[in-house]
Amino acid sequence: MTSRTSRTEGPALFDANLLTTPPKPGSRRARRMAEREAAKATSLITNVATPVSQSADTAEIPAISRVSTAGDAPYAETMNHSLVTSRVKKQPVPATRKFSKTFRLAGAASVAAMAAGASIGLPLIPSGPAPVEIAVAAVVDPTVIATEEAATDVSFDVIVDGDTVRIDADSSMTYVGAFAQAGIEIGARDEVSVSLSDLVTTDDVTIVRLTTETVTEEFTNAFETERIDDPNLPKGEEKVVTAGAPGTGSRNFQVTYRDGEESARVLLLETVASEPVTEVIRVGTKAEVAAPAPAAAQSAGSQAAPQAPAPAVPAGSSRQIAQGMLSSYGWGMDQWSCLDSLWQRESNWNHTAMNSSSGAYGIPQSLPGSKMATAGADWQTNPATQIRWGLGYIQGRYGSPCAAWGHSQARGWY
Repeated sequence: MTSRTSRTEGPALFDANLLTTPPKPGSRRARRMAEREAAKATSLITNVATPVSQSADTAEIPAISRVSTAGDAPYAETMNHSLVTSRVKKQPVPATRKFSKTFRLAGAASVAAMAAGASIGLPLIPSGPAPVEIAVAAVVDPTVIATEEAATDVSFDVIVDGDTVRIDADSSMTYVGAFAQAGIEIGARDEVSVSLSDLVTTDDVTIVRLTTETVTEEFTNAFETERIDDPNLPKGEEKVVTAGAPGTGSRNFQVTYRDGEESARVLLLETVASEPVTEVIRVGTKAEVAAPAPAAAQSAGSQAAPQAPAPAVPAGSSRQIAQGMLSSYGWGMDQWSCLDSLWQRESNWNHTAMNSSSGAYGIPQSLPGSKMATAGADWQTNPATQIRWGLGYIQGRYGSPCAAWGHSQARGWY
C-alpha cells in the first residue's frame, strides 16, 4: 500500500531582490511603495484611517495605514491621477472682425435697394451723428429720391389699366422708382415695355396686366342616329326603337387674361356625367301590295278570276280570336301566316300548354306565365287573354308577327 506524504503549505518566502528592483508602474507593488512613502511624510497626513489588510501577493510590503490628502482621496491614487492626466490648454478664440451697427444696417439696406432695381449713391447716406434709421430709409424709400432738390426734367406717359398716366421724374431715376413715386404697382406677371432697372426716358411705357383664373364650363355631346332597314314595315315608314340622348359633362380650364381679355386657355380636367345614347330607327322597306280588283261582270266572253279567300279557321277557336285582333294592333292579314306558324310551333295553339323544363305557359308560351296577368286575371284559362298579351308582347319587342317569326326561325325562340 502506497503511503501519501502530506505537505503543509506555509506563507510565501520574501524575495530580497525586490528591494533593489524598481517596481513596475501601475502595479500593486508601486502603489504600496507610494503609500509607504506617503506615510513617512507625516506633514502631509491629514486623516489616518484603519490599517489596510494585506494579501499573499503584497506580503513583502509592511502593512501600513491608508492615508488621504486634503481632498479625501488616497495620496497614491491622487499621485497616479496626476501622472497620467494632462490638461489641454484652451486655445485662444480667434478675434472676429467686428463691424459697427451703422455699417451693417447700411449694407443690408443697399442690398435691398439693388434688388428692387433702384440706383444707390453714397450722397444718399447722411454723415455725422445722424441716426442710422434715417440713413436706411433714405436708401430704400423712393419717396426720399423724389423729394431731393434735383429738378424733374423727364416726363413720359404710362398706358396702364385702360388709362394714360403722365409721370414727371428726375433723369437719374429708374423706372421702378418712378412707378413707385406715381403709385403704380407692378404685378409679378405683368408685361412692361421697358426694363424696370433702366433710367427713365421720354418714351411712352405700356403695362399689360396678366391674370389667370380657373373656369368651369358645362358641355353636351350630340348623339348619333342609326337607321336599320325593316322589311316588315311599309316602305317609307319609320319607327324609333331606341330614343337618342346627348352626353353631358363639365370641363375645367385655366384661362389667361391680358388686360381683361382672354388670351389663352388650358384644359385642366374633364368630367363626363353621361355618355351619349345612339338613336335607333327602323325604316320600312316592304313593297306595297296592290289590292285585287273587284270581280267584274262577264265581258268579251271572259270572266275575272275570283279573289282567294282568307284561310279558313274554326269558328270560335283561338285562331279565329287571333285573326280578329290583328287589325287592332295595326296589322293586316298578311301577318296572319307568320303568327299562325309562330304559335303553332310554340304551343300548337293550346291555351293550357306548359313547358315542363322552362315553365313557359299558354298559347304565346309566356315565361313565366304569370306575366300574362297584366292582360287579365283569367290568364290561365282564357285564350283571348293570352292572345291579347302575346300580340302586345310581339308589337313591343319585334314590331310585327313576321319579325318575331323570323327571329324564332334564326334563334329558336322569340
